Amino acid sequence: MSATPKTWAALAAALLLGALGAVITFWAYQQIEDAAKARQQSYVLIGKAGTLLSALKDAETGQRGHALTGDETFLEPYLAVRDGLDNQLKTLRQLCEITTAQKHLEALMPLLETKLAELAKIIDLRRKGDTAAVIAQVQSGEGKRVMDAIRAEVSAFIQIEEEELAQRDAVFQTNLRRMFAVIVIASLITLMGALVFGYFIHQGVQHRLAGLVHLETQDMLETQQALSLQLQRANDILLISEEKLAVTLNSIGDGVIATDAQGRVTRLNPLAEKLTGWTLAEATGRPVDEIFHIVNKDTRQLATIPVKESLELGTVVGLANHTVLIARSGSERDIADSCAPIRDRDNQVIGAVLVFRDVTEEYAIDMARRKSEATLGGIVTSVMDAVIALDSKHCITLFNSSAEEMFGVTSKEMLGSNLDRLMPTRFRAAHSDQVQKFGETSVSKRVMSSPGEVSGLHADGHEFPIDASIAQFEVKGEKMFTVVLRDITERKRLDQALQEKTTELEKAKAIAERASLAKSDFLSSMSHELRSPLNAILGFAQLMESDAP
Repeated sequence: MSATPKTWAALAAALLLGALGAVITFWAYQQIEDAAKARQQSYVLIGKAGTLLSALKDAETGQRGHALTGDETFLEPYLAVRDGLDNQLKTLRQLCEITTAQKHLEALMPLLETKLAELAKIIDLRRKGDTAAVIAQVQSGEGKRVMDAIRAEVSAFIQIEEEELAQRDAVFQTNLRRMFAVIVIASLITLMGALVFGYFIHQGVQHRLAGLVHLETQDMLETQQALSLQLQRANDILLISEEKLAVTLNSIGDGVIATDAQGRVTRLNPLAEKLTGWTLAEATGRPVDEIFHIVNKDTRQLATIPVKESLELGTVVGLANHTVLIARSGSERDIADSCAPIRDRDNQVIGAVLVFRDVTEEYAIDMARRKSEATLGGIVTSVMDAVIALDSKHCITLFNSSAEEMFGVTSKEMLGSNLDRLMPTRFRAAHSDQVQKFGETSVSKRVMSSPGEVSGLHADGHEFPIDASIAQFEVKGEKMFTVVLRDITERKRLDQALQEKTTELEKAKAIAERASLAKSDFLSSMSHELRSPLNAILGFAQLMESDAP
């Protein structure tokens, strides 16, 4: 029996619906694939931005180590950042497609150049041995301000990319659900078309119904298998993306804790597990303050968890200074860094990510440096003699309080000046020649030279005698000098008084000696004059006492 027009219409409708379902399914799959690629690009951008910031932190840490020790091996992170910075920025700019994120990259370029220039300057000063300039540069806070600005720009860039990632993830999930719905609907429509077609065929051509139903069912099964395969591939892409995200988090040099909107832990990277003592399996679902236990280092009072503040305010929140993380085992570490909110495509806060790092060693090094500087400063300040340090150009780099009191000038006025300024004009040429000759000697044994007594010039114009000694030493191949000066005005006054007293005593001694000599001459003369008559008297007296005078 030939097919009726209704049969042909049903067949055409079924084929049209099947074709439409296949087109819609292919379109949905294409949307899923595009969304997966976009998510992957966001993960790559976030990872590269984090790597750039981590490398810059390592470079800064290496520069600090070099500034403290002078060891060139500490500069390896800095050299790596300096040589590879352009390529990293170029890659970020090529991959970034968001205009607002591009603006942060543009703002980041001059900041990175400024930071590298500041690091290079400190390294150059340290290589020259100019420790005072290095300390001054560090204490100026310029490096910290630039680094904070870099962190802000990188954090803003990462936040934009994370927001874009959340949006892309939402699109991916939507497309995935849409494709699944399309598969189900297409299957149902195809099945319904097959049933309708079978109904009409059953009316006229039952002998062909079995074959047509079989073919249609086979096509439907093949379509379902193809759709299932596409769904499996989409799921594999999602798993790969999740694995890459995990690899990115695991490779970050800082501890990372992610939470949901209620502050419950959803993710920990390995470094966070190590620092807190909690594994991801143990910490998942627990309140963040139970995992991330922090106190103030000085007061030992509980510190505010930055995650809660970030969730409430929806802004980036930094940790307070001197914050200590107490691990599950009871061990303590000084930590630093900040927390940022996680937003969905509707800009709603759906969680927070806390990034922190162990700065215990940095704090210890900084404290040791401060203690060393304080000790050295206390020693120099407490010395009663004037202590002055000179660089290789004979310019003053240190002027202690005793020197300020001795010459009537402040350290601020004298830093960078020549030592000749403290001497009368008539002595300056000879003194410069003497220091120049002394500077040409070897410093392998830290030779000490004592020019002897010289004259100093007070700020009010009067001159006074001083006793000076100069020690020469070497820092990184550069000759340096330490000058120790002592005001001997009182000593000279005492010496002069002693000399005058000695002269008076010598005069009195001469007078006494002359008087003693006159006395001896007088007694000698008198004894001679009295000896003859006394002899006669003595003889007659002896005769008178005898029995027969």
